[in-house]
Formats: sequence, C-alpha cells, structure tokens
Amino acid sequence: MEKQMNRTQNTPAETVKRILNVTENLGLFFNSANGHHSLRALNQLPRNAVLHTFGPREYVAHPTYLSVQVADDRHILLAPEFLQYINHSCEPNTFFDTTNGKVVALRDIAANEEITFFYPSTEWCMTQPFACFCGAATCLGQIQGAVHLPKPALAKYRFAEHIHRNLQRVFGAYWKTTRELTRTGLSAPLRLAGLPAVSQASF
Repeated sequence: MEKQMNRTQNTPAETVKRILNVTENLGLFFNSANGHHSLRALNQLPRNAVLHTFGPREYVAHPTYLSVQVADDRHILLAPEFLQYINHSCEPNTFFDTTNGKVVALRDIAANEEITFFYPSTEWCMTQPFACFCGAATCLGQIQGAVHLPKPALAKYRFAEHIHRNLQRVFGAYWKTTRELTRTGLSAPLRLAGLPAVSQASF
C-alpha cells in the first residue's frame, strides 16, 4: 500500500505513463506530476472478478505504510510485491479479502481505471494517518483506520473479518443494525458483504 498524501485520481493523462504490464489485466503506471505509482486495469473487469491472489512476502512485527493487516495482530508485506501500489480511495473499486487472499472487484471496472481500495477496510489503527485527496465526492478527508471512522460511513464499506469483529465490539447494536439494513436492501447502494469466519491458517 503506497500511502498517498497529496494525490487525486483525476490527473492529466499525459503525466501518467505505463511502466509495465504486471498481469494480463493489470499495468503498473507512474505519475510524473506527483512521483506516485499506481495499478490500472488494462481491460474491463466485471464485478466480483478476482484481480489477483496475494499472500505474505514477509510478516512484520509492527505495521508500516506498506503493510496490510490480515488479523488483529498480524501484518504482512504483500506478495506479489506490485500489489502494494494499489492506492487508497474513499470510493474504492476493489476489496482485499484477507480470509481467502484475493483482491476482488467491488463493481465493474473500466479499462484504464485506477485500481483502488479503502485502507480502513483492512487497517484498524494506522501507523501513518494521512490526508486523503482521492477526489471522491464522499471523501472522508483524514484516513486513520477503521476505529476512527464516523458512524455514517460504516454501512458504505466492505470490511475484512478482523475489522468486522472489532467494529461489532466497538459499535455494538449500531453495527448490527447497520448490517441488517444493508442486507435487506434498505441501503441498496451501500453493500456490505457477510464474510465467513477468518481462518488464521490463511496467513
């Protein structure tokens, strides 16, 4: 995860150049205007498509700006390494399924669209919070981890199982109600998937 302190997704096309194709469907790009890397779709990808699988390249004792939290007390550096260039957005198009080790499309993704995910969906309390400039109309501003999310934001996002458990513990009945409203379609645009119990053996 390459934390982006001062970036927007809507940068001039001429400043974003492809470096290489990392898979048949994903390319690594570099933005010369801000010095940041990103992954972009090379082809149209349907909702629920698995963009790539992932696992631990290395376990780290303490979270870093490049690590992903996969359990309450477990953080990994990603393998394959190019996945660390999936940047944050408050309107993400992918989700890191830490139970099954998959990066999954949350919606249809257009060709040349940047691949993004919502960092608090895996991170409970981030070591390096940052000001978000993702450009989304619903941008949350300061990104610090799931524990710091405002209540109205909870129904909007899909969370990894370890984050789901902690949100349930912290928000109690409010979290349960939020999930039920989403499941029954009363918050149709705000989909929250029911995830299976996490298998600690996965990572």
